[in-house]
Amino acid sequence: MAVTLIGVGIAAVGFYIAAVNTLLLDGNALQDVERRRASLEREVARLQEDVAERQSPAWIQARSYEFGMVAITGVRYIRTDQPVAVAR
Repeated sequence: MAVTLIGVGIAAVGFYIAAVNTLLLDGNALQDVERRRASLEREVARLQEDVAERQSPAWIQARSYEFGMVAITGVRYIRTDQPVAVAR
């Protein structure tokens, strides 16, 4: 009977050690996931700032000048309810 109790005790200690080891490993994995999540949140915030900047009229105007575009002057519209002819 004593041998059986010792065997059960050893098995219980083994299960306990395995459970603690698993919890420690899961804790490390959880910390890794949390670090990755925080990193991704920072990247999302940075990308949102970049999008907001690139949607600003000043940024669009600066980039358009870099591509050789110029500001328009004197816009004239053609009326579609009247005939239009090209001058020769």
